[in-house]
Amino acid sequence: MPTVTARPRRPTATRSAGKAVATRSAPRPRPVVLRVAVVALGLGFGATLALGVTAESWSQVRAPGGVAMFLGSMTGLAGTYLALVMVLLVSRVPIVERVLGQDGLLRAHRRLAPWPLSLIAAHVALLTLAYAQAAHTGPSGSSRSARSDAGSRGSAGGRCTCSCTWRSPSRSPT
Repeated sequence: MPTVTARPRRPTATRSAGKAVATRSAPRPRPVVLRVAVVALGLGFGATLALGVTAESWSQVRAPGGVAMFLGSMTGLAGTYLALVMVLLVSRVPIVERVLGQDGLLRAHRRLAPWPLSLIAAHVALLTLAYAQAAHTGPSGSSRSARSDAGSRGSAGGRCTCSCTWRSPSRSPT
């Protein structure tokens, strides 16, 4: 039994009774709609970062590890927003595909890809540093200063409360 494979249709021009007849091709990108979409995405990005800035207080920024925590939060917000934009670009939503075309969507996705990945990696590094500074320990688990009283180590109790369990050398493991 012969197998039949479907081939994609190419827009070709054919002649019918001496007249050229063009077949229907993909819709052209719409630059005005594209500009409006880019402005909307930019405003959303700005609003996301503005909400992150207003959620922090000066006392939180001045606390040990506060600057790294603030920068880690901002990079996390920015990276997540850009990752969601990347998902939108490759999801093949019909209205978005009509504006850019499939090639344009993939091109924009490839151009945008390094930014969210870099920002989310910076988010992880900055938050790890912030929690280590708040717990008065370094990233390797060694104490930054030789303090003998465990009460001065803050509410973290000598451990980073992130996704790891670094212990200060002055406390014995239990």
